[in-house]
Amino acid sequence: GWQTDGTPPHVFGERWQRIQEYATEYGREGALRESVLHLMVNINDDTATALRESVTFLEGYYGKGGVTQEKLDSWLAYGSPAAVIEKIGQFIEAGCTTPVLRFTSPDQIGQLERCIADVLPAFQSRMAASIAPHTGGAAQ
Repeated sequence: GWQTDGTPPHVFGERWQRIQEYATEYGREGALRESVLHLMVNINDDTATALRESVTFLEGYYGKGGVTQEKLDSWLAYGSPAAVIEKIGQFIEAGCTTPVLRFTSPDQIGQLERCIADVLPAFQSRMAASIAPHTGGAAQ
């Protein structure tokens, strides 16, 4: 498999396609099934608050100026559940099989609860379909 972060969806898709081409070229067609994206997430109906919390969180971890606006634009899904779903969906459409979500809020438990209630259900059918090939049957 392959894991990356901070990549715009179209670039993610291009790179994943190229990795699969390399696998085919080296006799490993179909061997690479997992493409993982590490994505920062802040779910908040107030978009400005979501962005402010995210910048504060990331500056606390990486240092002030450690994350550019360009990096934020590709690396951060923030705002309403619909906005977060849209951003995650762009990566799934580009070939991401496993989005790894890191919450960029001081309220980690609240973010997890909101994600479970308001974001993950949008991907339930996609997740079930992706689990089935790995378990040899339908997802439960």
